[in-house]
Amino acid sequence: MKEFLKNKEMPIGAYCSPQPATKRGGGKESRITLQQYKLLKECGVNVVYCHNEVFGTETEKDAFLALDYAKEVGVKCYVRDAIAWEYISLGGAEHGKRSYLTLTDEEKDDLDKRFETSLKRYCNHEAFGGISFWDEPGYDSFDAIARAKTVFERVCPNKTFYVNHFPYYITPEQFQFGYWCRNKRGEGNIPQFQVVEGIRNIQRYDYLYKGFIEKVKPELFSYDAYPFSTLGTAETGVHEVLWEMPQYLSGMERETGVPYWAFLQAGGMWEGSTHVRLPNEAECRLGVSVPLLYGAKGLQLFPYMFPNDWLDDPVAQAGVIGRNGEKTVWYGYYQEIFKHVKAMQSRLMTAKLNAVVSVGKYENGLPSKEELAQIQWSDCIYQGELPKCKNIEVQLPYKSLKSASAKTQCLIGCMENDGKEMYFVVNNSTQVSAEITLDFDNAYEFRVVCQGKESARKTAQISVNLLAGECILIEKE
Repeated sequence: MKEFLKNKEMPIGAYCSPQPATKRGGGKESRITLQQYKLLKECGVNVVYCHNEVFGTETEKDAFLALDYAKEVGVKCYVRDAIAWEYISLGGAEHGKRSYLTLTDEEKDDLDKRFETSLKRYCNHEAFGGISFWDEPGYDSFDAIARAKTVFERVCPNKTFYVNHFPYYITPEQFQFGYWCRNKRGEGNIPQFQVVEGIRNIQRYDYLYKGFIEKVKPELFSYDAYPFSTLGTAETGVHEVLWEMPQYLSGMERETGVPYWAFLQAGGMWEGSTHVRLPNEAECRLGVSVPLLYGAKGLQLFPYMFPNDWLDDPVAQAGVIGRNGEKTVWYGYYQEIFKHVKAMQSRLMTAKLNAVVSVGKYENGLPSKEELAQIQWSDCIYQGELPKCKNIEVQLPYKSLKSASAKTQCLIGCMENDGKEMYFVVNNSTQVSAEITLDFDNAYEFRVVCQGKESARKTAQISVNLLAGECILIEKE
């Protein structure tokens, strides 16, 4: 993370790297090839997370090969190491591993030494950017993760110790025991994670976030959430998690100084969740625009490549690279979006968000209020009102911005960058284009970044037509 901040470069991660060979799903050959890594680079990715190529397993040779190809095309690898299981394990059916919590001090010291030995085998590789230590751990594993991070930082200074977290709509057991909670016998007993009538999920999440920050002291906080899902007849509805998680994490960054990275949805209908729809181009744009509005310092694709884990699933459609190693429609969508991100990244990586302005009426093809009321969980569908937690919404005028108008809802992130006023404008719909006009209190010199191109203007008024989900950046000189 430090390297990206220093270079003012937005991390764009690929979760589910080109996959090794497997005998499952019809005997797929290895996708760990130079050609696949070139495609990854051309898409705009600069960090690849190893997935089924894991050090300490039979696929270790594939992990080294992945590092070699990453070096050749100029991207960084966050590797996986099987020893992480021993820190994360809470007992149960986890490959026979004992719970870390039951280890003696001597056994924990031995584990640390073995982790250090394993790290030294690959940490000096030129493409090594860090370790993808674990995905969606629970609160009970945070102390062990903190200890593993101490070992990692001693051996690999200035590299990234990466952990990814759940979104907020999970069970008490998942909050406490992690993704692998099905292997943990017993029910969750942390009261802050219990579902209570009238308590929003983000309040439950607050305890997880603060616990991780306090115990692990990470350099970044990563989470996943896939907002483009269909509930009932709301075929164009978007889950409010798209706004609530970035808004919350942006607020927490102001308190803790820890930046956050967000995931981007590349497909759907996976793991039995047929309501998770296949996002169109406008939805992909909005999925990038909203986290950037709230100051995200990293973007991550899931999945980049169709994972081996899903080869037996005939329904899932996912990945910018599909199950047969081919480019999918999402490859083209995200390749264009990332060109625009890269045109803005030097400013966004150092910007500070101070306020958010909402103008216009939200339009997204939703059914009537009466019909929405009949849909289960319809309160999770965004309907135009920004969530309350960590809300920094203000009314205009704000500094030099006197007023703004739009027919459909647009959000304006009021930022500061290197002492300059900056405005990040998002068409907050996935269905309709939006013409937005910003009126300033005087004529100023502006730099405007739109669709990957930068231009200069001297004016007191800026009008622009935004495609559905599109964003632009306006910096006042």
